[in-house]
Amino acid sequence: MAEPSISGRVDGMPFTVPPGLFIADRHSPVSILEMWETNFPGGDQITISAEFDPDPIVNYSIAVTDFGDPSNFSFSFGQSIILPGIPNLVDAQVGGALNDATGNGVSITPMLSDSDGDLIAELQVSTVGFGTPSVNMGVDVGPAQSFPGAGSPGITTYSTVVELPQPGPNGAFDVMDTTVSFTLSGGGDFAALTGFAQIVPIPEPSTFVLAACGIIGILAIRRWSRD
Repeated sequence: MAEPSISGRVDGMPFTVPPGLFIADRHSPVSILEMWETNFPGGDQITISAEFDPDPIVNYSIAVTDFGDPSNFSFSFGQSIILPGIPNLVDAQVGGALNDATGNGVSITPMLSDSDGDLIAELQVSTVGFGTPSVNMGVDVGPAQSFPGAGSPGITTYSTVVELPQPGPNGAFDVMDTTVSFTLSGGGDFAALTGFAQIVPIPEPSTFVLAACGIIGILAIRRWSRD
């Protein structure tokens, strides 16, 4: 299975996490990026950590410092997945903190369109596909949030947003991508976000029947042995 990938742009300038930095768990298919950071002309900085599991789930942490006026940040977390064409549940979450560096206010605004049809533009969007991610998972999260200045630097919470488990797209998909894209308010403001998106396959009804028959058989044998 191919190594996960992380790429993106800062004010249109592309970046890619170099291959070979992902650490494979010896006891599972999980791959981990412990921490990667880089700087851009103008002083903007990004730091990324991530965990990929092809079962599938992606967890990430990103931190950005925006010295622009303001700056646009985009991150794409992609991986090959193992997802048979059976019903599944999907869920997602994002939250974090914003730092108003000068006391004149801080805001974060999604750059992505309303892909899941809930009439809200959100900063985290997840898709799946076969060969190329193309089907929205329906659990986009992270609306715009803005906080007025207090006259002095201060940290405020980017309120955690959760999409609870719900039916996901049908299909035998083999790739998954979670994109995070937003504009920060600039002037040295800082944003730290953590999020995840995952898919949990639901066993076919026949699986439940077989499991139930197995349990009943075990109980019957135990009862017979006692008698």
